[in-house]
Amino acid sequence: EFGRTSGDGTVGESMADSRFALIFGDRQSWDGFTFKAGIDWTIDDDNFVYFTFNQGFKSGSYSETCASVGSCTPFNEETADSWELGYKADLFDETLRLNLVGFYTKINDVVRSQVVPILDRFGLPSQETQFRNIAGQRNYGIELEAIWQPTPALRFAGNASWLH
Repeated sequence: EFGRTSGDGTVGESMADSRFALIFGDRQSWDGFTFKAGIDWTIDDDNFVYFTFNQGFKSGSYSETCASVGSCTPFNEETADSWELGYKADLFDETLRLNLVGFYTKINDVVRSQVVPILDRFGLPSQETQFRNIAGQRNYGIELEAIWQPTPALRFAGNASWLH
C-alpha cells in the first residue's frame, strides 16, 4: 500500500484526499514458488555433463506514479522456466579445455513499460509510463568456451555464443 505525502518535506504526514486529482484504492497480492534442480554425471576424470531446470518468478505490482485509471491497474507476475544442458572437458592431456552449453528459457507474461499519450485531468494532452504484461518470450542459444595451453608459457582463449 502506498503512503501519501505533500512533497514539501512533511514525509510521513498524511494529506487530505482532496489534494489529489486521482484516488485509487486497490489491494492485490502475488505469490510465487521458485526452485532450481539439476543432475550431473562425471563420465571420467576429463568429461562432465550436466542438466539443470529452474523456475523464476517476478511479482506483479502497480505503477509507482499512476496518473490515470489506465496506469493504476495492476500487472500480473512474470514467470520463467529455464533449461540448460552442458558439457565440460579437459582434452589432450589437459592442454585443451572445452565448455559447451545449450539453453532455452520461456518467459510468461513479460512485463514491459510503455509511454502512452493520455489526457490529463484538465483535458490537455500529456503522457505517462504504463506497465503491462505484453506477451510471452522465448530465448535460446548456445555458448562455447575454449582454452588451449600448449605450453606452460603460452595460452589461447576464446568464446563464442549464439542467442535467439
